[in-house]
Amino acid sequence: MNYSKKIEKAIQTATYLHRNQTRRGTGIPYVSHLFAVFLILSKYTKNEDILIAGLLHDSLEDSDPNDYNKEKLKQDFGENVLTIVQGVSEDKDGSLSEKDAKLSWRYRKESYLHHLNVVSEESVLVSTADKIHNLGSTVEDLKKEGDSIWDKFNASKEDQMWFYESFNKIVKQKTANPIVNEFAVLLQEINTLKV
Repeated sequence: MNYSKKIEKAIQTATYLHRNQTRRGTGIPYVSHLFAVFLILSKYTKNEDILIAGLLHDSLEDSDPNDYNKEKLKQDFGENVLTIVQGVSEDKDGSLSEKDAKLSWRYRKESYLHHLNVVSEESVLVSTADKIHNLGSTVEDLKKEGDSIWDKFNASKEDQMWFYESFNKIVKQKTANPIVNEFAVLLQEINTLKV
């Protein structure tokens, strides 16, 4: 990976957009997740647009549209980065109550999986890196805290595992990039930890 002004701008943008967010149930600044996704991707590609999309993959989904939107992302980083980010973005309704968010979780995940079937391989790589970091964090939390960790999610352990298993099947069909093997190893590990 070559460091560039464009990557520096993406780091600054991601840090700013997620400045007030933390990882669910941890208090850890959310931007740590974006940096982890970037580093995971850097093991599997040198494509600058993919790496930048990794840093910005939640910019449209989880930040204030008044701070950042599709037009601004395209202006700052180009059409291809926008397309990759849109390929991994999930439609969310921030106005939902916690109960409604749990009810809509399955629908949103089914839509995401369906969408994943038609996006570019670039988006699949970013999505896989995102899921590697999320699943890796869950594995570590399970080792430390046990099954109680599932309570912090909007879905049950069974639903989460259904999603990850379904995701695994799709990405194996969408790319031959070895990143899918890293995800599969984590999935196997979490299955051995399930009670």
